[in-house]
Amino acid sequence: MHLPGEHGDDADDDLPPSAPLPPDDRLWRHPSEVAWSAPPPRAAAAAASTSTPRLWAIALTSGLSGAVLALGVVTLVSGLGGVREVVERVPLTVEDASIQQAGATSGPMAVAARMSPSIVRLEVASDTGLTTGSGIVMRSDGTILTNAHVLDGARTITVILSDGMGYEADLVGSDVLSDVAVVRVVDGDGAPWVPAVLGTAEGLVVGEEAVAIGSPLGLAGPPSVTVGVISALGRRVTSPDGVVLHDMIQTDAPIARGSSGGALCDGNGVVIGLTTARAAAEGGDLGFATPIDMVKSVAAEILGTGAVHNVWLGIEGADLPATDMSLPGVAGAGGAQVHLVTEGGPAAEGGLLDGDVVVAVDGRRIASMSALVVALRRYEPGDVVVLEVNRAGQLLQLSVILAER
Repeated sequence: MHLPGEHGDDADDDLPPSAPLPPDDRLWRHPSEVAWSAPPPRAAAAAASTSTPRLWAIALTSGLSGAVLALGVVTLVSGLGGVREVVERVPLTVEDASIQQAGATSGPMAVAARMSPSIVRLEVASDTGLTTGSGIVMRSDGTILTNAHVLDGARTITVILSDGMGYEADLVGSDVLSDVAVVRVVDGDGAPWVPAVLGTAEGLVVGEEAVAIGSPLGLAGPPSVTVGVISALGRRVTSPDGVVLHDMIQTDAPIARGSSGGALCDGNGVVIGLTTARAAAEGGDLGFATPIDMVKSVAAEILGTGAVHNVWLGIEGADLPATDMSLPGVAGAGGAQVHLVTEGGPAAEGGLLDGDVVVAVDGRRIASMSALVVALRRYEPGDVVVLEVNRAGQLLQLSVILAER
């Protein structure tokens, strides 16, 4: 079946970005969310020797480096008792950043200098030939973020640094519905992997400066940098694979072919999005980026389990614009109008009917089909959600058990 809005129209909706997952549901932490101290060497060794097989246990310590970032040392403990440490970087708190930024340079030139070591070129060999894309260094062990469509049909993946050095990489996992993928370099311990500072798209405002960085057209050398502004939020676009992507950041910073999987940064060089698509429009090209909060959430699940478990509601539909005055109780607020309920799906089992308008999920207001899709990303298969539905002017509350797509 289809997620809500999977075959929806191309209407543009200005929606707020989705909130990041709670700390306990993520594999990453802001330094302020963690209080951790290392055990004595003997205790640490004993813990490693007695651990039972599991995925990854993670601890994060923080320190300061640079003008607007903090270093996080992520300790990965495998079920086989192996221990390794890699580095991730997150923004400082506003207070710390203001102190660190005294005398620091900013602007596109500074962003380019800061981000260039963290952007790589990907060469992907498939049965149809060689294609290229971009990637963002996520961890110091050569873990790379990119787009799922960049890796379509990949037989081999090569990660190339700006100095021309290439490294073989494996696909860790990908999620077509968000167009996010993670690759890891096979043997890159000797390479200077510089993690980018992964921030948040929360609080973005239309008109803010935006800097797009990627490796377009497979050109050798350092990445290319283009500058623009955030021109819209909450856009709905279709990925090169034909999948409808929701809650996208729109920018007028040009995104050239081959830059998919690169970084969209704010004026301080903090990554706010993963550049995903470009579209020709009257008067110039538009670029679109997946909010980095969504990217981090998907990457955390891929790194933890090797796959992403998307929920399935079992409806198709479209936006009911806030200007539509035809339905009592919805006029001026909008909603997600249901055109088709899949027989035997979660929505059908919960009592949803064709023509219903979903106006809230667990009390959270829903103004469009895109907003419904974004809201459902917070849940796992098997979760029960309460949908508030307007049925011909009557408000109903329906409990639905979400299934896995």
